[in-house]
Amino acid sequence: MIRQHTIVMDEIKRDLHQERLSAQKRASARSICVPEYVQTDVSINDIKSDYMATVEKLRGNNPILKKSSSIVQ
Repeated sequence: MIRQHTIVMDEIKRDLHQERLSAQKRASARSICVPEYVQTDVSINDIKSDYMATVEKLRGNNPILKKSSSIVQ
């Protein structure tokens, strides 16, 4: 009985493996999320300035936010 169960389980594993292989062959390549900068012709200087502006905002060094928010002070 155990041998029969083992044989059945091996067949199921083989079938699943074959199904995965055929599904991989059928699967079309899907685009993955890529940064916006990769998709556009943005210069490296623009990327750096955007990055630095974001860092300054996150650090709380944005003068506009300092004037309008008492929490940041």
